[in-house]
Amino acid sequence: MGLGGDDPMVGVIVSVSYLGCAVGSVIASAYADRSGRKRSIFLCLATASLGNLLMFIAGLGGSRGAETVMLLGRIIMGLGVGKAPISFS
Repeated sequence: MGLGGDDPMVGVIVSVSYLGCAVGSVIASAYADRSGRKRSIFLCLATASLGNLLMFIAGLGGSRGAETVMLLGRIIMGLGVGKAPISFS
């Protein structure tokens, strides 16, 4: 994508997944309690896989929208990783 190691955008790309993790864990707790662990784990896996696919696609080419696709992929992957598959009820 044409980013150097000292480019500030690298820090943004790395840290945006933590934002997705935080939001995903808050949103998914109620879903995990309602639907159970198996569905919650599957949804987590599907969401994280979609985010990884978007990051892979962004890394293939140096197009103008690659950074945007990478950020979107990191957020979606963070949503999947942050989902809590444990039901406390």
